[in-house]
Amino acid sequence: KKRALRRKQRRSDPNRRLKPLTGYNMYVKKKISERGENDGERITEFMKSIASSWTAMSEDAKQVYRDQAIEVNRNR
Repeated sequence: KKRALRRKQRRSDPNRRLKPLTGYNMYVKKKISERGENDGERITEFMKSIASSWTAMSEDAKQVYRDQAIEVNRNR
């Protein structure tokens, strides 16, 4: 019961600090928006494919998403 109360208290605080977004977060958001509603693929398989494509990306390609995350974090 205490655990449930703690969760509720954390969610209800509008002044809490938000965790900064990462480049990976930006990449996942983009891929999810491209996926659409009913792609037919399970979300777990979809997320595995996103993770493997992120790992295979070059550092230059990743840097684009990292720069986007920095910009978003400045405006939060």
